Amino acid sequence: MNQLEERKKVTGDENDLLCLVRILMKHKHMIAVVTIVITLFMIVGGYLYNKSKAITTTVITLNYPGRENGKTPNGALLTTNEIVPLDVLNNVYDKHKDIIKEKDKRDFINSIDLVWMIPDHIKKRIKDAENRGEKYNYTPSEFQIVSKDNKKIVDDIANESVASFIERYRPNYTIQPIKIEGDYDYPTVFELISDKIDTLKTLVNDRDKKHFISNKSGYSFDKIRQNIESLEKLELQDYYSYYTVHNLSLDMKAREVRYKSDIQVLKLQREGLISQRDTIKKMIDDYRPGEKNFIIGNVGELQKKLDQSDEYYGKLIDQYLNLNRSIVEKEQRIKKLEEENKVALVYPTEQQKEKMNLKLDVLINRLNSIIEDVNTINDEYIRVTYSNMISITAPVIETTAGKPLYMYLALGIILGLFTGIFFSFIAEFKEDYKKRYGK
Repeated sequence: MNQLEERKKVTGDENDLLCLVRILMKHKHMIAVVTIVITLFMIVGGYLYNKSKAITTTVITLNYPGRENGKTPNGALLTTNEIVPLDVLNNVYDKHKDIIKEKDKRDFINSIDLVWMIPDHIKKRIKDAENRGEKYNYTPSEFQIVSKDNKKIVDDIANESVASFIERYRPNYTIQPIKIEGDYDYPTVFELISDKIDTLKTLVNDRDKKHFISNKSGYSFDKIRQNIESLEKLELQDYYSYYTVHNLSLDMKAREVRYKSDIQVLKLQREGLISQRDTIKKMIDDYRPGEKNFIIGNVGELQKKLDQSDEYYGKLIDQYLNLNRSIVEKEQRIKKLEEENKVALVYPTEQQKEKMNLKLDVLINRLNSIIEDVNTINDEYIRVTYSNMISITAPVIETTAGKPLYMYLALGIILGLFTGIFFSFIAEFKEDYKKRYGK
């Protein structure tokens, strides 16, 4: 009896399962359509969700002395506006406003974030310092640009920011070639050329410490310095010697006025230095340092008691000595100019003028050639030295906080199947209800 009941039960279960399969097969098209629709809906929805959560990033790195102290290359305070300037954001918005998500310029500017990147080991040090009740100072050198716009927008922001930074802070120093136009007197021409040579020497001597060699010309700053010294000793000295030996002048009256003017300026400068020296002398006389005797040579009978650890008194003495040296130099220069002004001058003959013009042409041509070499190597030096002061060190990438699309696909299929099966049973129930109770 029990076996018969069990067999009837198994047969009933098999009939129920077959009935379920028949229902699913009967509505298989509906199940397939519902599954496809829901799957597509999930994929599109997932894509749009990911898109809304997507961010585009790139990294800008600073590399120049002073950045570790939060300073710009010129020593000013480093701010986010120095790295991504407002004018760059305005320019990018104007170029791409049709594809930018934020349709208002202010909203777009506010949507751009500049994240100061701090390495994990530095974060640990900061946290450890906080736990000890200490302060840990750190200025990042890497900054991440974060935006919800596409790669093109972020790429333009990064590139224009780098170009703007370089334009503002990379030196762009060019020495102009010399031109002697007009009938300048010979001493005036000499001073103009001497000033230009001094400018060259100042630049070259500073660069020479770096031992830089040009890839284009093969010159070093040391080689150019030697060329400048050669120019001074040969061509410039030859030009100077010729008109001084022969006492030549193109304008005796203008020369006399210039000498008197230069002498007057030097005398005023000397009087100012004497006034400063007297003030320092009085401060020294009124000061009472330590107990050791100290005698200053070559500045008269000045004897004081000095404590060698008294820095203030020592500085007063240094200032006094320097002022005296400057006064002596001014007096020597005044005496030299007064003696030169007494020399009787002559107007050059045509032959002498021609000779002087030839010497001047040789001098200027060689000087301008050196200036061209200096500008070439200096431009290369600046580009090499400042090439990495700011750079894009990470490619523009797009990331999202959402899930991968294949997960939305799998979820869509599962939900679609269950929903299709549910709808198929609803349809079967309605059909069965009509058969039983319908007319």
